[in-house]
Amino acid sequence: NLNANSVRYLTEDKATQEAVRQDLSLVPVFVEETLRYYPPVQAIGRTAAEDLDIKGVRIAKGSTVINWVASANRDELKFDDPDSFRLDRKSNPHMSFGFGSPFCRC
Repeated sequence: NLNANSVRYLTEDKATQEAVRQDLSLVPVFVEETLRYYPPVQAIGRTAAEDLDIKGVRIAKGSTVINWVASANRDELKFDDPDSFRLDRKSNPHMSFGFGSPFCRC
């Protein structure tokens, strides 16, 4: 999915395509932003390893929890202008592989 989504975005945004062509050092940034903007997996299921309380919601040990990766990757508390594809994003703690500090402790 990453390869297809990368090609898709480059065909949709000629300015980004040209920027990456002119400066190959942008390739890693482009890949990370593609993973954030078009995550290969939309949601990941997990089983709670312990009883939890997350913002007043009780989750019992053994419960199935769905982590919505696509939503986490557009979290306005974690990303400036989250609905825009930006090569100048300084921090990109995306959840596309199902891990990272903003993710649920489940």
